[in-house]
Amino acid sequence: MEHGLVTLRLVDAAGAPVAVAFVTIAAASAAFPERAFVPDETGRVSIALPVGTAVLEVRFAGLEPRRIEVEARVGGELEVTLIR
Repeated sequence: MEHGLVTLRLVDAAGAPVAVAFVTIAAASAAFPERAFVPDETGRVSIALPVGTAVLEVRFAGLEPRRIEVEARVGGELEVTLIR
């Protein structure tokens, strides 16, 4: 199975990195179970996913959870802005 890299940069409304958040991957199949990731101090989290579409949920204290659909591909990067 081929894998692609999805890199998220989590920032607040002012553009400051959010390092205290959880990114959950909703599993598309039993072969790739749901997992959670925590960003580093720069707000970045890189996740290797099977190539194709995946659903991510971003949670941060005080904010509504945000679900986004991403396309996993080599070298892909997506910026998610969390707004209070």
